[in-house]
Order: sequence, then C-alpha cells, then structure tokens
Amino acid sequence: MSLVLSTVIITLMGPPRGKGRPRFRSMGKFVSAYTDAATRKYESALHDQAKKVMGTDQPLEGPLAVEIVAYTPIPKSWNRKDTAAALAGESVPTSRPDVDNLSKVVDALNGVVWRDDSQIVDLHVWKFYSAEPRLVIKVRQWGI
Repeated sequence: MSLVLSTVIITLMGPPRGKGRPRFRSMGKFVSAYTDAATRKYESALHDQAKKVMGTDQPLEGPLAVEIVAYTPIPKSWNRKDTAAALAGESVPTSRPDVDNLSKVVDALNGVVWRDDSQIVDLHVWKFYSAEPRLVIKVRQWGI
C-alpha cells in the first residue's frame, strides 16, 4: 500500500440494493446456481466505485470494522407529514432490502478494499430514508 489509509468510504448513489437470491438452472442432469442480472449490475457498480476510491492502494490487511448505511428513497405516495418525519429520522424503513442482504453486497469489495470479506470482524448495518438514495460503506482497521 502506497499510503496507509485509516478509513475507506465508498458511496454509491442511487437506491440501495441487497444481494438477490441465487437462481438455478437445469442443464440435463446438472443444476447450476447463478446470480441474477440486477444483482450482478449493482455489485459491478459498487466494485467500480471502490476501485475509484482505492486508486493505486492495495487491499487492506488484517481485521476490519465495516459500517453500511443504506439511504432508501421516501415513497412518493407519502404525505408531507410522513415525508418530514422520514427526513428527520423519526421514521425508518422496514421494507426491502433487508439488512442481511445489504451486508452480502460487500462481496463486491473482495480484492479491492480488502483481500477477502472474512477479514470483517465487526459489521453494522443501518437503513434510513433520504431524498438522495445511496449506499455508504465505511471500512476501517479494527481497533482503530
């Protein structure tokens, strides 16, 4: 690593997407699993954004702490009062994507931000509403 990074922050604009369920196809006697196109596209965009942030730096080593914040769009059908409550953080999304699937999209950062996601020893995921939907992933060395 050319520069010691204490914190890496990746922001991907647009509605957050969790990892989709695996799909299966039958080919004669064999069945193969694959990732759906929408998930592949989202993971590719996240991977590309991480490459831009990391530049020429090598993937982080050692144990890591990761925070994922998903800012989801406010439903267009909501009235002003509900929208204001959402923007103030008084209302949080309980809809999809779920936090489990949001945490799985970090697989796209393998080999770019870290060697492997097995290095993650501390993980936190939050969901909030926002007028600017996006996914923010903050990575730091564990214990710092």
